[in-house]
Amino acid sequence: MEAKSKNKIHNINTNSDSLKKFTIPRKRTSDSAYLEICRTDWREYSFIQSTLEGSKLDSSYQLNLLWNFGDVKLVHNVKIEQRFAAKRSEMRQEGRRRKEMEEITFFFVTSHKTALKLYQDGLSINSSDINALGNPAYGVYLHRHIDVLLNYHKLNNLAAETVLFFKLHQLPQVIPLTHTSDGLD
Repeated sequence: MEAKSKNKIHNINTNSDSLKKFTIPRKRTSDSAYLEICRTDWREYSFIQSTLEGSKLDSSYQLNLLWNFGDVKLVHNVKIEQRFAAKRSEMRQEGRRRKEMEEITFFFVTSHKTALKLYQDGLSINSSDINALGNPAYGVYLHRHIDVLLNYHKLNNLAAETVLFFKLHQLPQVIPLTHTSDGLD
C-alpha cells in the first residue's frame, strides 16, 4: 500500500453564497440594559440550577412544587455592573478581608412586570410586596433560601412569576448595642 492515503487532500466545496449570508453575532455593548436567553448547554445555566438547589433550607424539598421553572435569561446592565465593580474596588482599597469580598447569592421573587423594571433600573426600596420583615419603604429584603421565599409567596397569594438572583458582597456583621436596666451598654 502506498503512503498517499495519509496525505490525501480533500476538496471542500464552499458555496460563496452561503458564506455571504452568514454574519457573526455581536455582543451588545450599549449602555442600556437587556436580557439574553440562557441556553441549557451554557455554563451559566448549570450555575443557576446548582445555585437554586444549593440555596434550599430544606434540601429534600422539591422546588418544582412551589414554582414552575421556565426560560432562563441573563441580565446585562452596564450601569449596575460598573457600580458593583466600583464598590468592589473601593472595598479592596479599604483593606477588606477576603471573606468580606466573597460574593453571596440572594434571591428576589416578583412578577414579570416588576422584574422588567428591576433589570433596567436596579433594586430600590418599595420594590417588594413582602412586608413580613417590616415596611418595604425602609429597605430592600432579599432572601438566602429560595424554598422559604417561594413558600412565603405561595402561602400569601403573591405573584411568583420571576426569580431574580443578586450577587452581593458579604458585609461585616454589625452587633447593635442594647441599653440594659443597669445603664451599661
